[in-house]
Amino acid sequence: MTFKLLVVDDEAIMRKGIANFIDWDSLDCQVAGTAGNGIEAIQDAQKQIATSKKQSSSAKEELDFGYDTEAILSIDKYFNNTYDEDWLDDPFVKEMVLDIDHSEVLDKYCIQSPVLGQIPPEKLSGGVKALICMYELDDFYVDLIVCGKNCEKWIAEIAEKKDFRASMSGYDLDFEDTGIRARCLNDGSEIHSSKDWILKMCRYVGGDHER
Repeated sequence: MTFKLLVVDDEAIMRKGIANFIDWDSLDCQVAGTAGNGIEAIQDAQKQIATSKKQSSSAKEELDFGYDTEAILSIDKYFNNTYDEDWLDDPFVKEMVLDIDHSEVLDKYCIQSPVLGQIPPEKLSGGVKALICMYELDDFYVDLIVCGKNCEKWIAEIAEKKDFRASMSGYDLDFEDTGIRARCLNDGSEIHSSKDWILKMCRYVGGDHER
């Protein structure tokens, strides 16, 4: 567990020295800020607590790291038997199709692909199919291994729009470029960064772990 430290001293040079010249990492501490007096310290602490609560409350994605037999892996089969044609009228869905598959939704029945020509929704890529279901369905539970790195920003955007749950049994995603906020269901902790995500993958993916 890492403790956050607020350095308080009325001398700027002392604050700088205490904050920078002590190996706080070895003591499981992190310097969260500095203050010149007690009033500033209290105000800074209150601000950081409020920010932390706001960040925690924005974590809308829930992740089970590791292989889960209940999570959907056969996304083509699932989407092709589940999707609603009206989903293709949604501007957000059209943006995802254009970005992930470089294809234009002409109408709810037809997509213009630069490689395949005019195709039905059933011929979309597995990644964009997973994103569409994630966005449109409330009870959709997928293994994110079906998504590539080009899906990361859309997963993060969907998490800002709605609550959803997913599992992760592979190492393909790291959210280094987009950032991610989620709740790890394996241990109940919050994920606030790419580093947090990678640490959870290293701990839970690729072995037999309790859920």
